[in-house]
Amino acid sequence: MNKEQNKIVRNICLILSPIFLLSGIAQESFFYGFVIPSLLVSFFLYLKKSSINVDSAKSFSSNQSTDANALKNSINSKADDLILGAALITMREITNDSSAGIGKYYDDEEKDKLIYDCLIDIEKTLFEKDKIKAVRLKLMNLMFSCAEMDVLLMKPPTMHNLLSGEMSEKIMELLSVNESLNQKIIAEISSPLTLELVKSEISGSYLQYHFYMAAYNTVRITLKDFSNDLKKDWYRCCYISFCIWMEDTYRSQLNMPLLIENRMKAIALSGWTSVVNENPIDLRESFESKWKNVFSEPSPFFEVEV
Repeated sequence: MNKEQNKIVRNICLILSPIFLLSGIAQESFFYGFVIPSLLVSFFLYLKKSSINVDSAKSFSSNQSTDANALKNSINSKADDLILGAALITMREITNDSSAGIGKYYDDEEKDKLIYDCLIDIEKTLFEKDKIKAVRLKLMNLMFSCAEMDVLLMKPPTMHNLLSGEMSEKIMELLSVNESLNQKIIAEISSPLTLELVKSEISGSYLQYHFYMAAYNTVRITLKDFSNDLKKDWYRCCYISFCIWMEDTYRSQLNMPLLIENRMKAIALSGWTSVVNENPIDLRESFESKWKNVFSEPSPFFEVEV
């Protein structure tokens, strides 16, 4: 599928998702109101993620010959912008921390290129008429990709009881059954394949996705899409939802015992984007309300400070 076809199919998914959602509400049908929209959103995220990866690769490649001073000047020119400047502060805090992650393993030129690419990406997102919705959707795309890697790295104790931390011991088995993950990881390794190299590649991808997430989270906060009460803010519990969903997917592919017995609940955890498309002011409250209406119980994050 080429880029234009990819975009058309993604747009169709976004159009159909709220239609089925409204139909399901009208008919009081969980299948039409939650399952089908969640599956459409999952397919949208998959296509969007592949598009993001290609665009990011092109963006990074196009900057290889950029003069280092010109790059710095371009970055510094964004410092006085209310939104971009706030995101830049966050990115510089991360890149200046030499104790771990990007700050430790990237050289100055690589850091500047990463910051520049992220700023350009944020600018494009902010061109959308509904900035809050656009940032929410972008954040969820990044969360999905980050969770895909994070679940393979985390070890117990984890951030939620539905996350085991066991997947780090199953990486090579998973690569043999998950073609999409295999292509993403193995394609970047030129040396003989070892678990150490695979984990290094996974860690590198995680760090970059997490870097973008942190920058976009600052944008979200600058746009005032947050709650001062951590028990009501949506960002952290949305990310944990995607992590739980990814582990559930991996466990299913490996024929391991599932941590979520109710399959509809597993699917519902991936349904945040369908909630975003309804454009609620309070995203978490809307998700919590839908969960309670469907399952007659509080969500896994109700009254949990995360």
